[in-house]
Amino acid sequence: MPHSPPSWAKGAAYLSLAALAAKGLSALYKIPYQNMTGDTGFYVYQQVYPLYGAVLVLGTYGFPLVIAKALIDNGGREGIRPLLTF
Repeated sequence: MPHSPPSWAKGAAYLSLAALAAKGLSALYKIPYQNMTGDTGFYVYQQVYPLYGAVLVLGTYGFPLVIAKALIDNGGREGIRPLLTF
């Protein structure tokens, strides 16, 4: 009986293929985007996108993590209520 790779290796291979597909799609949409917006529009996109990516990461990962840690440290919902009121 042939030895099959571990499940984590299959998962890593699937993630690698998905990352390559995403890179390919991002390369494909940039060419028509530059043709539609011109050099100035594409320049603005290239300058703003890293900031947008950083804010997106903080908003989707960092902020919920901070809220969860505050909930754990302050004993549940009642302990966090003063922290969330402005």
